[in-house]
Amino acid sequence: MIFFDEDSDARVFCAEAGTITTEDLEVPLNAIGGTWLGVLIVGVNAMKTNYPSKVMQSHLDGFDCSLGMGQPFLRGSKNPWLYRRSANFQVLFNQGIDSNAYLLDGARKRGVSPWIGVRMNDIHNGHDPQDALHSDFWREHPELLCNDVSHPCENTFDYSHEIIRERFLALIGELSLRYNADGVFLDWMRWPSHVPYGKGSERAPLITDFMRKAKEILKKAEAHHGHGITLHARVPLTPENALRLGLDAVAWCKEKIIDSLFIGEFGCGLESDVPVERWHEAVGSRFPVIVSLEHGFQADPSGKKSLLTTVEEARGVAAAAYHRGAAGVHLFNWMGSLRDTAAGVAGVILNDLDSVERLRGKNRTFRLSWDDSDVRLSELDRIFRIPGFYENWRREREQSRLPYPSPLPKELQPGEQAAFRLHTAWRPEEGAMAKIRISAETSCDSFIVQVDGKPLYAIRKKDMEFEAEIPPGTLSGGWTRIEAPASSGRIVFREILIDVVFRDF
Repeated sequence: MIFFDEDSDARVFCAEAGTITTEDLEVPLNAIGGTWLGVLIVGVNAMKTNYPSKVMQSHLDGFDCSLGMGQPFLRGSKNPWLYRRSANFQVLFNQGIDSNAYLLDGARKRGVSPWIGVRMNDIHNGHDPQDALHSDFWREHPELLCNDVSHPCENTFDYSHEIIRERFLALIGELSLRYNADGVFLDWMRWPSHVPYGKGSERAPLITDFMRKAKEILKKAEAHHGHGITLHARVPLTPENALRLGLDAVAWCKEKIIDSLFIGEFGCGLESDVPVERWHEAVGSRFPVIVSLEHGFQADPSGKKSLLTTVEEARGVAAAAYHRGAAGVHLFNWMGSLRDTAAGVAGVILNDLDSVERLRGKNRTFRLSWDDSDVRLSELDRIFRIPGFYENWRREREQSRLPYPSPLPKELQPGEQAAFRLHTAWRPEEGAMAKIRISAETSCDSFIVQVDGKPLYAIRKKDMEFEAEIPPGTLSGGWTRIEAPASSGRIVFREILIDVVFRDF
């Protein structure tokens, strides 16, 4: 099953400021019509809501479209996107159009189940306290935050405080009555900092109690709408990383507080290694676990190579997820694909990723990646934003004998060897060709690599790119072991991918 996440403002960025119409809202709806999409998650907030809320500050409060870029609302920012966001929301509401209700209703008319998406702790641009994306409440109450600006992206609301928990429960209550949705999706991965660092296990019961109360709120809303409303949540890939953040998702599943569990990255790694079976061992094999799939990611924690997920990589993530027991795939940050119809991406991701049956016979790529929840959030922020921070950060980890949180990059000196493992789903179908692609720094034009014990010659194709064809029958399904035997020269492995190919690729 496919779940598509439409964030709270992508819909208003595709039209010039003050010009949006319902025709612009129809574009993503037309893209999902007639596809295998099962659920459209309609986002309603970042730190501010995208509708006039009685609970939280919105992108409309204090904004006046006629005042242009110089108005106090923008807090001196010259960023035209800030103005465009609020201007287009204001134009719609002036016409009596609530974009959330419009998209929810439009999805239902097209046979797609509509859910509300709530970000539980959004902190875009946490390094800049004056950014107009931040609410006045956030600026006025530093005592209610997990940390200060010295730890950006951890200066989020602290759910240890009852006032914060009650504030978000009130938001859920408001949303559940205002909008007619089949489900409510609580995204704890935006941003994954909900209690002070190191206090997750201790304070997890507070958030579990919050989840119970959210469930009760939805039960009351069911009577208002006359139908059931399910509750869902997204957390890190592993149970221990979730609990470390105060998210005892195992308890939520066991108590049936939530109806399905979504697991994923924060947005830096690619969800190649999704331990669905570990969740099933903890909560039961029949509980639905859905795997998130990010549109953008980093090749490794250095932050020096940003990539967009290809449709082949999307199929690879989905194939591995289903093979490990996932109930579906959650597409996150793919909003542009619904609007750029010429690229043809929507036709692939909204159909092929639905099931094993629809993935069979399609080109797919399996990429070795990393779990970004293994790195502290404020450190991730500074790695990607501050030149030179990564080098100092890695040096300090090595001095403290802390493990590097990624299999790549991997540097081998002469005589050294290494082994990696990559989940490649089921055994390739009849007629498929498989190959391994490696990005590596080496003076050699070829080197030996073993795939499931079979030695292959990886030959340089161009620059740092090496390839080797994998003989039929080598990949047996599940985990594939990739070994780099000792060589006479230095090699730095940067990227490792395995392709299963049915057509020209």
